[in-house]
Amino acid sequence: MIPYRLVSLPGGLQFAIGDGYLSRNGVSSAGLMKQTQLLSKALAPDHVKDANNQSVLYGRLASLSGVGMSVGPIIGGHIMEAYPDYGFTIITTIMGALFAANLEDKKPDKEISAIAPKLIDSIKRPIKESIAEFYKINWTVYGDIFLFKLLMTLSMGMYFTNFGLFLKTIYTVSPKYLGYIISLQGVTGSLCTYFIGHINKLYENDKDYSERNYHVFIIVATTLFSLAMAPNVYIYTALLMPLAIASSVGRIVSLEMVTSRTSGDHRGTVIGASNSVRSLSGVVIPLVAGVVNQYFGVVYTFYCAASFAAVGVAVSRRIRLTSLEAKDK
Repeated sequence: MIPYRLVSLPGGLQFAIGDGYLSRNGVSSAGLMKQTQLLSKALAPDHVKDANNQSVLYGRLASLSGVGMSVGPIIGGHIMEAYPDYGFTIITTIMGALFAANLEDKKPDKEISAIAPKLIDSIKRPIKESIAEFYKINWTVYGDIFLFKLLMTLSMGMYFTNFGLFLKTIYTVSPKYLGYIISLQGVTGSLCTYFIGHINKLYENDKDYSERNYHVFIIVATTLFSLAMAPNVYIYTALLMPLAIASSVGRIVSLEMVTSRTSGDHRGTVIGASNSVRSLSGVVIPLVAGVVNQYFGVVYTFYCAASFAAVGVAVSRRIRLTSLEAKDK
């Protein structure tokens, strides 16, 4: 649990660095940290056999991750404001130290040492294996999960790519207060995921998660439209709370859908493939955001994000109605 919390802190620090610095220098380190959390999510259900308690476990893991996303922006915001010329260097040094704290003093196996010199082969092999596993996925079974993941990633990715610029442009928010706003969202999401078990009790009859997905997309779409039209930063900050709750519940629901449809042998493959969808959308989002920003303005990136969520509302509603019709029969 402690390493899981530590690897989330650098991601929180990066939010306060700024859009330009992050896009040029911060992405690779974020990717390194993310893989530890991904492996933890894949292994976690093996320690909890009761399917009803898996959502609680995922919620607590997400809460631990949220600690870093709550504390990091505050620290990063103060550093960037106090040392505008050297803030990035200080933050990346802290990130490197946190990453080193997770390393174990373990001697490498002889087999690994023998393979290490063949760097190109060691990189190509896992890529080919990942692509092969991606094609093995039963899209009939997991298609809706990947579609929901894609739409949510596009929506929230478009928002997170532009919210810093939006706050600085529309409300002239300083890095310090930007850090506090991000932390508020992180704390709200953390508390929500920690008590996910209580939220799931409201959906005891939602066995296929269709109702939860429908409600999540409704809240996300409505909130993003409202954020674009918020008259001041105070209303904007208040609107972040339902957005944080909905996006946090959406992440847990997608993981629960995977665990409910997969065995332990294939769970890691499906979770990894779903994260590959997010990675691919991460290539598209900056391009779309750049075009929208250039020709229409930063406010319209929020409308674009809300539009992706609106598509999710339409799709999840259709799946929900199909589920209800099947129950009636």
